Amino acid sequence: MCIRDSLGGLAVEVINWALGPGESWLTSVLEHRGLPGIVAAKTLEGLYGQYTVALPYVFAFYAALILLEEAGFLARVMAWMYSAAKKLGLQPKAFIPALLGLGCSAPAVTGTRVLPTTRQRLAAAAMLAFIPCSSRATIVFGVAGRVLGAWAALLIYGQGFLLALLVAWLVSRLTGAYEDVVMVEDLPPLRRPNTRVVVEKAWTRLREFVLIVTPLVAVGGMVYGLLAYYGIDTLILQPFKPLAEILGIPPQLLIPLAYGFIQKDLVISMVSAVLGTPNLIEVLTPRQALAFTMASVYQVPCIIAFAAMAREFGLRRALLMLIALDALGLTVTTAYAHLISF
Repeated sequence: MCIRDSLGGLAVEVINWALGPGESWLTSVLEHRGLPGIVAAKTLEGLYGQYTVALPYVFAFYAALILLEEAGFLARVMAWMYSAAKKLGLQPKAFIPALLGLGCSAPAVTGTRVLPTTRQRLAAAAMLAFIPCSSRATIVFGVAGRVLGAWAALLIYGQGFLLALLVAWLVSRLTGAYEDVVMVEDLPPLRRPNTRVVVEKAWTRLREFVLIVTPLVAVGGMVYGLLAYYGIDTLILQPFKPLAEILGIPPQLLIPLAYGFIQKDLVISMVSAVLGTPNLIEVLTPRQALAFTMASVYQVPCIIAFAAMAREFGLRRALLMLIALDALGLTVTTAYAHLISF
């Protein structure tokens, strides 16, 4: 994890340094070109945000994972985790997509293919709603962490992992996935991994992620550009104002909360825009900051991950998971909004 975070973080900084100014300039120019320009700007923002944050982390994770696999360590780690995983009704390999979910949830959903049965894959995919990806991490540290401090970020992460394990256990029992937990693994010999093979395999997996995600991000950006240009986004949110009261957050935060389902990377900038200031400490109470962050983080992360779920499990199952997991996340958030005092 430290290797993945350091390599991914370094790559993100380099990309932002090299391309960030140009992307900001081009976006600002496009936004003043009418409807086609706004649609293009939102699409560009989505693609830039997705690939600046997600790709470096996903590639670094794949490389680290394949490195362990080629060295013969991964199979041994799975064997060591068998007892703990069995109590949850999971195959040990279910923790592979769970870890990948810390980078990006969309390839993590696809990564559940390492599991032998559909029931096991459903249980592993359900966990991803509560494992903050790198895009949701920006919200955790940019809102709750900024207003409340590091303890709030640790709380959200720790509680998210506990919720993920609870959901995995529930889905495993409801679907009968626990019946599939039989581990038959060959333990390969320990060996020195070939760097060229590791890079080639990591690139092959990353290329599949790019081919799946790019069209979804582009469509999401276009849809939001159209909604924003005609002001439909605010009209759509009018019936949901009672939700803001339930969560105890300002009604205008419903806009970034809803848009987060399309593109999590831009939520922070949208929060600053709708509140009129980037200094969130001045305009948000600790309770509001915690509630908004939890509501943004404890859910099926984005339309791209949802599309991946629909692709892997079918639209009906994906919708059921979306409703059930988001309802659980909102329930937990509401409890904090009304029961926790500061």
